[in-house]
Amino acid sequence: MSYTPFRVEFLACAPVQMDYMPTHLDGLISWALLQEKQAEFTSGKLLLAPDPSDLNAEMYCNLPLQKEGDVYCASVILPQEVLGNSTRYFTRSSDVNALGRIAIDDDKTGKGVVINQSRMRKISTARGELKTGLMQEQVLHSPVFLAYGIGDIDRVQEMLSTHVHGLGKNRAKGFGSLSRINVVHDEDASEFWKMRALSKPEDGYIPVVSPVRPPYWNKSIAQIAYVPKDAL
Repeated sequence: MSYTPFRVEFLACAPVQMDYMPTHLDGLISWALLQEKQAEFTSGKLLLAPDPSDLNAEMYCNLPLQKEGDVYCASVILPQEVLGNSTRYFTRSSDVNALGRIAIDDDKTGKGVVINQSRMRKISTARGELKTGLMQEQVLHSPVFLAYGIGDIDRVQEMLSTHVHGLGKNRAKGFGSLSRINVVHDEDASEFWKMRALSKPEDGYIPVVSPVRPPYWNKSIAQIAYVPKDAL
């Protein structure tokens, strides 16, 4: 297999909710491969469903990326042209069904949704089934996110374009939606792929606790790793 240095451009059409640690490109590619294997199992091409938590699964050991030592040559995904940050507010109101069932004195149980209220004739929305709430989500605005790697450009383009439609957390709320993903040749990736968690310290890197290989969502493989300050 021919490996080529490349740059991945994620073109965002919605603000992104960032995690405390940036996403590694090889982690995103392994997630795309997991979706591919699950589709093959559903269609009958695979006899066994893939196990996302299997650290030694073939899909995590054979990504279309070059390896150097114990890590894939794939950087973290970082925003470019940051336009600012903002806050999104979400409210959770009392459940309609619970309100419909509410009773101060239920004939069968002797009590309703409002329990032990000392004969007070008011509905509490500070606790229990009728609790209301206000949630805040911090989001970052950037039109483009970049990552670098060394690998099979065509295969990486295919996997990302087919299975990746958003970045960051809470994508079900519309955060991090992508309009397009471009994978292009870029010789700078021969150095920039090192913008990631490494198992050995390098100049300008600081210690963190992080996995250094897929599956990054399996926190049991977290270790003392070293990340450049610019990646945090």
